[in-house]
Amino acid sequence: MIAVSSNEPINIRTGNKPEKAGEVLSNPRRFTSHNLPVSKQFDEWINESVTEGCKSNGRIRFLLTSEIKALLHSLTDADQEKLANIIKAIKQDKTHHHLYRGMIFGGGEIRVVPEVAGAMIINTIAILSGLKKQEGLFNRFYGCSAGAMPAGAMAMHGLNSQMLDESTKTQYGKFYMDRPKFEHWINKCYARSFASTTGRAVDIVTGHHLEELGTEFDVCAGKMNGKAKESTMLLKLLRGQLGIETKNIPLAKIGSATANLPCLFYYPWDRTFGNCVLEEGKDCFFDAGLIPGNDLPLDPIREEVEQYRVDRSKLPSFYFLIGNQAATKDQVRTLRELGGREEKEKNINPMLLRFGSKLLSLLYMFSSGNKTLEAINDLGIDRAYIEVSCAAIDPNTNKIEQLKPGNINARTETKKTLLLANIPTKEFREMNHPFETVIDQLHSKLIDASYINSHGQLGKSPYDLYLSDIDSKITLPQTTDKGQSRNVFLGRAAAAL
Repeated sequence: MIAVSSNEPINIRTGNKPEKAGEVLSNPRRFTSHNLPVSKQFDEWINESVTEGCKSNGRIRFLLTSEIKALLHSLTDADQEKLANIIKAIKQDKTHHHLYRGMIFGGGEIRVVPEVAGAMIINTIAILSGLKKQEGLFNRFYGCSAGAMPAGAMAMHGLNSQMLDESTKTQYGKFYMDRPKFEHWINKCYARSFASTTGRAVDIVTGHHLEELGTEFDVCAGKMNGKAKESTMLLKLLRGQLGIETKNIPLAKIGSATANLPCLFYYPWDRTFGNCVLEEGKDCFFDAGLIPGNDLPLDPIREEVEQYRVDRSKLPSFYFLIGNQAATKDQVRTLRELGGREEKEKNINPMLLRFGSKLLSLLYMFSSGNKTLEAINDLGIDRAYIEVSCAAIDPNTNKIEQLKPGNINARTETKKTLLLANIPTKEFREMNHPFETVIDQLHSKLIDASYINSHGQLGKSPYDLYLSDIDSKITLPQTTDKGQSRNVFLGRAAAAL
């Protein structure tokens, strides 16, 4: 079994063990986790991917090593083993390394916060498997609505601890009806990520910085075409159809355009969508998640699958897809049975609540989430899809924490509870939450035991499993299980209401 030391990291300043393993993830360099031993296997991977891969930059080596070891020490032995299997499976499949292209994040307002758990785990997998070591690989990051925040941070090579802190400590209510303040925050997040990688501070992060890092970033935004609403990949639109030089466009404006929700940044009756336009452009943009099937930007994958359907030599890329699920009544009931206690819901923005937050969320899931699940199923790419949950028990208080529509002023503790439960760190594994964590889902979808045990000589690699599913959809009649999709929608609708 591959496992790291069970010793808890010690707080350098106090000499005491931290109350939560998650505290180490938030500030790895405050603790001595980077000096504690890990298994021989993980140590070899760190040396190969970080130490050898960053020979000329000692600062980056230290940052990445401390981030990785902090994550390893926050996991149980069993989850370390699962994580090791995922890394090993991808490392062994060098034939398909060039097809692992990046990540796509879905929208969902405050419910996007737990998606950062997926970003942290997959970021670590990409580093230790060697994907991020190779130039031009694993460098595309797309998002819709609030999903543009983790997507942009990943495109700027953000650290796990930065993504965790920004997503959990930010009080999103301060952006209410204040897009300039929202854009300032987005820019700060992207700039902080860029500085951690390059060591250089920047005032305004633009498309030029993407070129410098060799990454690609884009968002799915909605716009009007006559009286009809349509979705578009925004930077692609600006470059291709409008001929705008995107390297000078602030990326914060791109993030703001896709996260432009009614009742949050403009009133529902405002047909200019709060005048959310980009420099030199005329279109008013809004959250594309309000258009059927667009809360996850699947166009890049859909195009490649269609090409593969015509020419089997053109293998489709693999993108990790991250979405979220509002807690169902059954999940909350199970959490109560596990000893969790509910408290009266607080911190709901009254404007959002009074002007249709619940209805808006219901429409969002009906028009987007449900259609997106159907699209994922039709394309045969479910193995790439990870869904985080928005309800969990805080192990320190036994309180059931939830992220519900309109809860933009949720406490830091609530947001951190949901994020860490979805990883899961060791204290949450013991709670036996009624949902599959990020590590569980990745392991169950991407691991063929015979492939691991035979060192890649037998069975199927993660990409082979992924391609087999796509092949099955291409060779067999296209049949979408409408009943299943309807059940998923009804469960989510009940949770929202």
